[in-house]
Amino acid sequence: MGFGILFVGYALAIGSTYYGTYFFGDVIGGVIMLLAFLKLRQYERSFVASAAASAGYSLICGASAVMALMGYADESISPELIGSQVFAVIQVILPIVVVALYICMLLPMIRLAGSVGLVQLRRRTVWVLSLIFIYTAAYLVLYFAGDRIAEASVKVYNGYASVIGLFQIVYYLIMLVLILSFLKWVVPAEVAEAEQNGTQLANESLLTKLGGRVNAFEEKVRSHKKDGGIDDISADANENPDASGSDPLPTPNGEEPDGSEDGQQ
Repeated sequence: MGFGILFVGYALAIGSTYYGTYFFGDVIGGVIMLLAFLKLRQYERSFVASAAASAGYSLICGASAVMALMGYADESISPELIGSQVFAVIQVILPIVVVALYICMLLPMIRLAGSVGLVQLRRRTVWVLSLIFIYTAAYLVLYFAGDRIAEASVKVYNGYASVIGLFQIVYYLIMLVLILSFLKWVVPAEVAEAEQNGTQLANESLLTKLGGRVNAFEEKVRSHKKDGGIDDISADANENPDASGSDPLPTPNGEEPDGSEDGQQ
């Protein structure tokens, strides 16, 4: 459907930040995400904005890489050079582009989950989206007041920066799990019909199976927190297509685990 491609692209694009050796992983991942969003737009047309954001992300990352290879990332080079100034501007724009990419990616996912009646998955995606605003606020404090914080206390500055860095890693993992959840629960109608009939499609991907394992684990954890089964919130999305004029929506894959206790799992 496209979420498997999105998983690979996101893992490569954002994950390349933590690689020791740069190999244009962010650019390649951004292009893969672009292809995934173009495929997903047949189910939710607002993924067009996601595709545009991923294209912008790839361009900015590519420009940053080229400038770095030309030596403008070297601090010993005079900041008065035009190349150094352009590189500095790119470094300011890049975090903004990343935040825009997250917003443009999560909003269509919220709409898609709501369109097929996956209430808990939609609620979880809204929660993940809210975290990006919290991170943005914390990052802006570090960016604009970092020097003053460092002058007052180097330990506080280092601790604050470490918390933000840790949050980035945790958020990266949360996003991977969320994409796997969409891969498992939001599927094309023909796949859902095959599973209901007890058959298995030949092209079932490894990521789909992994998504199933992740959701099974989440359901097991929830079962230890409270008694009761799972809510039947499945719906026939093709009988109630999205008002945006998209193609017939995919179908929720069976029953979604009940996360109503906290809505954030």
